[in-house]
Amino acid sequence: MLTIRTKELEQRLEDDQETQSFEVKCPIPWDHKSLAKAVIAGSSLEVHIRALCVKHGVVTHVAGKPKKADTMNADLKKESVYGGLEQKQVTSWLALRNSAAHGKYSDYVASDARGLIDGIQTFAVKYPA
Repeated sequence: MLTIRTKELEQRLEDDQETQSFEVKCPIPWDHKSLAKAVIAGSSLEVHIRALCVKHGVVTHVAGKPKKADTMNADLKKESVYGGLEQKQVTSWLALRNSAAHGKYSDYVASDARGLIDGIQTFAVKYPA
C-alpha cells in the first residue's frame, strides 16, 4: 500500500497555529520506484515524439505554445511516420504516464511500468529521431 505523507508547512490556522499533517492511502499497490519509472519513461517518450516531429518537419508549436504529446502523435501518424497501431500504443503509454504522474493509481498496476519502458525502448529503436 502506497502512503503519501505531506506536512503543511507553517500554515496558521485561525484558532491554533499547529502544523497539520495528513495521509492519503492509495488502494493499488504502486511502489515509489514504479511510479518514478512510469513518469520518467513517459517523459522520455514525449521528448522522442517531439524529436520525431522535428526530424520529419512536423510542427511542434502552435501560437508559441508547445503542442501536446498526443497531438504530435496524431500528426506523426497523419504524416505516415508510423501507422495507426503505433499511434494507439503511444497514446496508451502517454495515458499510463499521465495516470502515474497525476495520482490515478487505479488506472494501472505497478508492473505496467516495465512494459512501458520496454515498449518505449523498442519504439525508439524502430523509429529513431
